[in-house]
Amino acid sequence: MKAAYPYAASWRALARQAADIALGVLLLAIAAITLAATANRYLWGGALPWAEELSMLLWVWMIQIAALRAVHVRVDFITDRLPPPLRRTLAMATAVACIAVLVLLTRSAIGMARFSGSDHFIALSGVSRQWLYVPLAIVGPLWAIRIVLESRHFPEQPR
Repeated sequence: MKAAYPYAASWRALARQAADIALGVLLLAIAAITLAATANRYLWGGALPWAEELSMLLWVWMIQIAALRAVHVRVDFITDRLPPPLRRTLAMATAVACIAVLVLLTRSAIGMARFSGSDHFIALSGVSRQWLYVPLAIVGPLWAIRIVLESRHFPEQPR
């Protein structure tokens, strides 16, 4: 039997690899910035005023990408004991609730990005604080799409 979407697995693998690469680059950048700021402070007695703000900005992006990439934990001790139709209904209700929360978070992130568009970081000259909220506005819809795609495979039988 042929798969309905033969390239879906390769696209998922490519997306995972791209996320892993982005996470690795962000983590290396944060580590390098922190190391440079620490070395500058202890070796030369100076400060890199932009290091903290840039590190914070990169952390926000890294956390959002990692949240999208992560396998989400759920406790299914009780749900595995439910009859399959009720288990599927509960799983669908949970997915709908998660998507509703993501819609609210995404709308709020877009509002905060607009609101903070004219506010800039002090040490990162010219960089708007809206970039702290943009990752959620991007990842929120992607996360909702992931939930929808995964909802096609809700288990019928306990694991």
